[in-house]
Amino acid sequence: VTRDDILKLKFPFPEELEQSAIAKILSDLDSKIELNQQINKILEIIGQAIFKHWFIDFEFPNEKGKPYKSSGGEMINSEVGKIPRGWKVSKIGKEFETILGGTPSTTNKSYWENGTIAWINSGKINEFRITEPTAFITEDALNNSATKLIPKGTTVLAITGATLGQVSRIEINTCANQSVIGILESKSIHSEYIYFWIKFTINDIIRHQTGGAQQHINKNNVNSSKILIPSEKIIQKFQEGIKLIFDKVSLSCFEIKNLSEIRDSLLPKLMSGKIRVPVEV
Repeated sequence: VTRDDILKLKFPFPEELEQSAIAKILSDLDSKIELNQQINKILEIIGQAIFKHWFIDFEFPNEKGKPYKSSGGEMINSEVGKIPRGWKVSKIGKEFETILGGTPSTTNKSYWENGTIAWINSGKINEFRITEPTAFITEDALNNSATKLIPKGTTVLAITGATLGQVSRIEINTCANQSVIGILESKSIHSEYIYFWIKFTINDIIRHQTGGAQQHINKNNVNSSKILIPSEKIIQKFQEGIKLIFDKVSLSCFEIKNLSEIRDSLLPKLMSGKIRVPVEV
């Protein structure tokens, strides 16, 4: 195909007013998506700041509503330095269930054809929040392969290759491949606290990485990593406020997903004339 061949091609174009109307529809959708992304970024920064203030700087409000550490709150020695009295240092594997993913055999059609169960690869961990799967697998795959279902709200981290050390949170129930580990919440320690703790300590976790061309860590590295366990009263107080932020972020992420699908669906139909935009003259 030559340049002249391409220049001879004919394309239908709507009238200028209709072009402007189409552009405005698409632009409004993009603007709303961008606004949601900006809001999510701000909410994430706020959440991280609160977490750091409470659990890294130990300035959570004491019984009088004043910052604990700077108001003379009692600190005790621990293996990670001084921590508030009544808190403890434990290991992730002791406090939480961790799930290592798996990939059902791609040569077994019964594992993939007409699948209804979400499954993600480690590349999805690059996303801020995971709202849709990489693919779908079948009940047969879930029951007869190494993969396991991870509940929504779980903190997930990538343990190998280019995505090593990436951390995200799943907003859907999904399985994952063998390069992903999920850390489930417990009855007393909620997923929101786990998410921020892993975000703040991920560099300590991945310093155990091994391998040549493809660096990796394993499930034991994650399980043996330290985690600070605050008092039940403080963790509950933190949860009451932080959950509102996480719920807002989750709703916003799904709205972004829906708006993106609407935009991508509308674009070819608007450009081809299958859907016409009323234009006021």
